[in-house]
Amino acid sequence: MTVAYILAGGLGTRLRSVVSEVPKPMAPINGEPFLKFILNFWIKQGITKFVISVGYLKNHIKNFFGEKYKGVSIEYLEEKIPLGTGGGLIILSKTMNEDFIVINGDTFFDVSLKKLKKFKTKINAGIVIALFENNKLDRYGQVITNDLNWLTGIKQSNKKLSNLANGGVYLMDPKIINKNSHKYKKKCSLEKDILPDLIRQKYIVAGVRQKGKFLDIGIPSDYFRASEFLKN
Repeated sequence: MTVAYILAGGLGTRLRSVVSEVPKPMAPINGEPFLKFILNFWIKQGITKFVISVGYLKNHIKNFFGEKYKGVSIEYLEEKIPLGTGGGLIILSKTMNEDFIVINGDTFFDVSLKKLKKFKTKINAGIVIALFENNKLDRYGQVITNDLNWLTGIKQSNKKLSNLANGGVYLMDPKIINKNSHKYKKKCSLEKDILPDLIRQKYIVAGVRQKGKFLDIGIPSDYFRASEFLKN
């Protein structure tokens, strides 16, 4: 079984001016919710179970997809209070005993799961992050890697340090999260709390550049180009 955990519990405040009646992952694209495109893509990649974190306007997601979509089971991790991108991950990791995928619910990244798995095995990494070429330093920050493709830092800087950014797709070993979970608050950030801590501890958190197309619908201008981006 290959499980994908989708982060869909956020408030979506930056997109609220144009999408206010549904949670951001359910923003309509060509008449269909954005999250549907994500699930379709990852089912084709071999995902056999989804766990979706839900909070804000959660029933829009639960009522649309139910407990099964295209034959693939769906469970919901309900955030009664916002847990950030890391809080739900910590809860889920305690139930996992094999590698699983973590996916941002407001981005679409054309990533090969097969290649991520192969890369993770090759270098014996604890976490592998799909990276994309980045020229928007103020929005995405910069991922710094060494010659072995290990992450040495995730920086927010106007100074050009790297041409790579975090694409919001992770292949993770839950044992690493479980071993360190006691150090993080109930509400925490995967990007700002968990990953920097693991890097400091010299865990192998590696990045692999992916050439597939990347879309983040987090702001109105990018949301408006999603229709053409996802048309095919």
